[in-house]
Amino acid sequence: KNEIVFDPFLGSGTTAYEAESLNRDFIGIDIQKKLINHVGKNIEPKKNFSELIVGDSKRTETFEKVKGVLKNYEKKSVQLAILHPPYADIIKFSDLEDDLSNSKSLKEFLEKFSEVLKNTIDILEDARYLAIVIGDKYSAGKWIPLGFYCMNEAQALGLTLKSVIIKNMAG
Repeated sequence: KNEIVFDPFLGSGTTAYEAESLNRDFIGIDIQKKLINHVGKNIEPKKNFSELIVGDSKRTETFEKVKGVLKNYEKKSVQLAILHPPYADIIKFSDLEDDLSNSKSLKEFLEKFSEVLKNTIDILEDARYLAIVIGDKYSAGKWIPLGFYCMNEAQALGLTLKSVIIKNMAG
């Protein structure tokens, strides 16, 4: 309780709501202001510390805002990061050029995702955890294991793989 959960892909706010229900503090980023506004209206005021930031999680300028929030907080880093990025180009989330769902190739998606990872690792407390939540995709009759590709990006940045959890989405 009272540790900070961080989500650089806030989206509809699932991580924020779960952090709140478990008495965790929360910092979230999303590239879409309308999502930040929506989630902000649904978080219970003053129940826990929460900060929602409009920005691009690939950019260090966005993370300077996060560091500013952390500087004014008793903990100077986050204890858990949960990254639930777009599943490459399966669903287009916005028309914003910097939105990962608008990546023109798998290579570009992974390069952009790696930038988010670097920024997140920079604010993650040592010996804490970073979880990647992502599904795979099919394209032109081929399976594309996005989860494994994203794990490879994380390992290339020095993170240690602790586990793989596969959820069967049948039905």
